[in-house]
Amino acid sequence: MPTLKFRFMKTVQQFGTWKSPVTPEYVAGKERSLGVSLQADGDDIYFLELRPDEAGRAVLMVREGTGQVREVLPPEFNVRTRYLEYGGLSFHVHRGTVYFVHYADQQLYVCERGATPRQLTREQNTRFADPVFDAARGRLLALRELQTQPESRNSVCTIDIKSGVVADLVQGADFYNSARLDSSGNKLLWISWNHPNMAWNGSELWSADLDAAGFPKEAKKIAGDTDHAVCQARWGMAGDIYYVHEAAEWFNLHVWKNGKSQVLFERAAEFALPDWVPGTQQYAVLRNGSLCAAFIEHGRWRLLVGLPGEEPRLVGEKFAQLPAVAGYQEGVIVLAGRSTRPMALEFIDARGNTSELYSSLSTRLPAAAISIAEEIRFTTADGGTGFAWYYAPVNERFINPSGEKPPLQVRCHGGPTAAAFSDFKKEVQFWTSRGYAVVDVNYGGSTGYGRKYRERLRGNWGIVDVADCVAVVKQLTKEGRIDSARVAIRGGSAGGYTTLAALTFTHGVFAAGASYFGVSELELLAKETHKLESRYLEQLVGPYPAALATYKARAPIEHTDQLNCPIIFFQGDEDKVVPPNQSELMYEALRKAGIPTEYHLYNKEGHGFRRSETLQNSLRAEHAFYARFFGFRVQAEDMAE
Repeated sequence: MPTLKFRFMKTVQQFGTWKSPVTPEYVAGKERSLGVSLQADGDDIYFLELRPDEAGRAVLMVREGTGQVREVLPPEFNVRTRYLEYGGLSFHVHRGTVYFVHYADQQLYVCERGATPRQLTREQNTRFADPVFDAARGRLLALRELQTQPESRNSVCTIDIKSGVVADLVQGADFYNSARLDSSGNKLLWISWNHPNMAWNGSELWSADLDAAGFPKEAKKIAGDTDHAVCQARWGMAGDIYYVHEAAEWFNLHVWKNGKSQVLFERAAEFALPDWVPGTQQYAVLRNGSLCAAFIEHGRWRLLVGLPGEEPRLVGEKFAQLPAVAGYQEGVIVLAGRSTRPMALEFIDARGNTSELYSSLSTRLPAAAISIAEEIRFTTADGGTGFAWYYAPVNERFINPSGEKPPLQVRCHGGPTAAAFSDFKKEVQFWTSRGYAVVDVNYGGSTGYGRKYRERLRGNWGIVDVADCVAVVKQLTKEGRIDSARVAIRGGSAGGYTTLAALTFTHGVFAAGASYFGVSELELLAKETHKLESRYLEQLVGPYPAALATYKARAPIEHTDQLNCPIIFFQGDEDKVVPPNQSELMYEALRKAGIPTEYHLYNKEGHGFRRSETLQNSLRAEHAFYARFFGFRVQAEDMAE
């Protein structure tokens, strides 16, 4: 893999105007990245590669036991599900036969080794996710979303692998996850939850024996309730059930054994991320019966290995991300993110030795050209401690004039119950290599810091998150790291709402903003968004319509008279999570008020951009927009088309 090399005497030049090797084409051109799905099938490893240069296609790849890496399916197939809009695990492999969801029609297909894929299901208005093979009965288990009105109906279903006939197996709850069979094929477990909960703050783990026809008998609840969540459930040996459970303050790994629940490897750390999508697996049961589990502690991911009931040991190094873990041979395979390079497929042996098996990146930046995340802590408005990742401007060829301080981009992650990690992000390097400082804020509500920190946002969306972003800016200003007159704030989805709320309800802090498919009208969102999040605002804002006054008070669109700084909007025309009217209403209000604004609507884009041309155009437009108000000229190659 070549590394870009530069050996220049540094030129003194204004922050924000540096010529950068991190071009929009490098960020989102032919450079590819790995998805977060991973499965071992014997000595073969299956994973997804995301290709913005192929209209965002998700390509199923296999690394064979010989070390050869190849595409599994013909180029017309895009292995991606739109289950509950956010997707999830979209393939399953059993002895070389691949079962997968094709994005174009959301149907399940089957591809035997060396054969042409054939369509398995032909269900109208149906989406599938997280398929699992049931060898004893010649069928698949999967999660099913039937697009009915006024909202979709969800179930655990079966699919006959010969006829493609679909039948519901478990139904009645609002949502399902983690449908798994034990090794005998005679026991089933699943996770379910109901409105108004989200999967991470109130869900239940169930198990049941299957009758002769393969349908569950009387089910029994293993763990969880409306106030405590369960995720990533799977069978162990001899009928044991492993799962991650937030029984108290932290999501810790548990086992159900002999009718009792026991916490394993108890730590003040999180062993799971919020369960936005099905199929996530961040621990593995190894061949010798021990467990290898990923956990996040103080912002960094680690792996531990141990037998249940014994003291575990840490293996490997600290990682910036570990979104997928699977047992493989005498060790584990992981998708590992670091601060110096994008996510890669790696093998970690029993001694903790790590070797890279595959990376999508074809060209690497030299180490001296990369801005490494620095964890910073700040005092919140309520006297607590907040967390963020700070990236200083870095470029091998340029240095700032003496005394000049860099402009700052404040980044607000989505979710809002997600998190910002310290992994290498080409988009962040796009900004730092041009002379921007960047701070990625884990505002109150973010995952990875315990239940109390996450619940700071309960009922306080638009208040706590905004206050934390302001507090970060004030601290960086006090420390002399930034130019407080040139601060931009940007975010997507829920982070877009935080962005718009910060620009509307605070003054003298931010000079510009960028909203990517952000929320501007809370009441409209409560009425129009999809099923998964249709009651989410009850936790973040209050019950609707009883709390209508609060919805109005916190909606940026209701208070555009308070805006006095420019905002640029980016939106996909197929977005069902935050429909385009959310951006359009805000844009029109600013335009009529005479406030500088732009609106970019992209065809065939949904909630989160995937196409190369979209990603490149939005980067160029955002950079040029800031430059208009920060007083510097944009390099020719960065000009918006």
